Amino acid sequence: MMYTEEINIAPFEMKYLSDYYHGFNQKITEFQWPDPFENSDNAKKMLQEFLNEMIWRQRPC
Repeated sequence: MMYTEEINIAPFEMKYLSDYYHGFNQKITEFQWPDPFENSDNAKKMLQEFLNEMIWRQRPC
């Protein structure tokens, strides 16, 4: 975890799903991927895929 006076960086956890779902609105995603989510289940699925990839990349070779 990293902390500064202006920002805190912490590993993602599913407890942040609601923030992620509501934060990826049309204004935010206009120039990036993924597009806004149709529902929270789609957001959860995408986040789980990100988490799985992070875990996979952290495993020893």
